[in-house]
Amino acid sequence: GVMERRVFEPLGMTSSDLADRPHSDLARGYSQAPTPQDRAMLDLLGVQLESDDPVDGWNLPGKFVPVWGNGGAGAVQSTVTDMGRYASTLLRGSSGIVRPETFAAMTSDQWRPDKRLPGWGLGFGVRGSGRLRRFGHGGSVFGGWNSQLTVFPELDAALIIHLNLYSESFDRLFAPPLIEAFLGSSDELPPAMATDPRILATAPGVYELTMPGPLTNFRPQFNCGRVQISDKDGELVMHSRRGAWKTGVRLLPVPADERDFFAVDMPGEPVAYMAMLLDETGAVSGLRFQQIVDMYRNPDIAPWT
Repeated sequence: GVMERRVFEPLGMTSSDLADRPHSDLARGYSQAPTPQDRAMLDLLGVQLESDDPVDGWNLPGKFVPVWGNGGAGAVQSTVTDMGRYASTLLRGSSGIVRPETFAAMTSDQWRPDKRLPGWGLGFGVRGSGRLRRFGHGGSVFGGWNSQLTVFPELDAALIIHLNLYSESFDRLFAPPLIEAFLGSSDELPPAMATDPRILATAPGVYELTMPGPLTNFRPQFNCGRVQISDKDGELVMHSRRGAWKTGVRLLPVPADERDFFAVDMPGEPVAYMAMLLDETGAVSGLRFQQIVDMYRNPDIAPWT
């Protein structure tokens, strides 16, 4: 196929394919024992675990699940060695696999309406600037695998993470600490400060995705669903219908001169950020999250907490 001819063979990726099928060399996949929230998400996805009996007191045996059924996205199967060859090629500007101007477009902002948050190139997520500029992509296969590739061009380095365990918290609890350890630095929550009165007054309400696209909305639909903002004693608190924010998280203003930008307070986890979308009067009309998604207020939906 095209991938074999244009990518795998030129790069010497002899252990990579796009077949999306189980075989003897595939690492055994696992899932962690699902919480009630995990179980509800798996039910939504139509995914059945192979067994509810942990093999080691914790991890459940996974079950191979084809990706989308079209051979794209996570259907590529590879090894750490082959992905090292791929990452090395990305650090060399694609080494002739695509034209230089194409590679530049792939790895630079094509959609990034807020420079404080990650954006999107062509096939790669992009974020940061200067020495810590990075691009890459991650993903999961529900049968029992997660992966992340992050390239730091100015550092001439890349970080490859493969995990033969499916966990919905991979993007929160697994990949960020490894990236922080790799960089030798981490974010810290901002010092406490008061939320802007206009935002405190207009942010409460229920917000939802407005586009029906299964690709653009896939992750936020299943990771959090609709979100609700509430004023709790002068602080904004966010609840989601499912996922890590379901029980409520505080939204902490970050810099004093950027009243629309907030950190999501989740103790013990890497800091995540979001922004308020303001109308011409300065009132909150929507929310923008790190996962490249906007949600907008729907006044017809009643709060649930």
